[in-house]
Amino acid sequence: GIENWVAIVTNAESGIGREIAITLGCLGANVVVNYLNNYPRSEMTLRSIPNGFGCRADVSDENQARFLVQSTMQTYGHISLS
Repeated sequence: GIENWVAIVTNAESGIGREIAITLGCLGANVVVNYLNNYPRSEMTLRSIPNGFGCRADVSDENQARFLVQSTMQTYGHISLS
């Protein structure tokens, strides 16, 4: 199984990203829900996931992408999928 995996899912507030985040979460992964501008939608995604947190970051910007990874590492200590 994927229990204790840590997944960063970009654009997880809607569409395919949301479905991937929810599926991974329901299978037991810890999911970092990355979003850029739609905080309310990211919160809706997080309510569907047992374990995870949201992180606002523009992954096309190197510094913000680094922040996303660092936040994940500080919380979980590793990353299994991104």
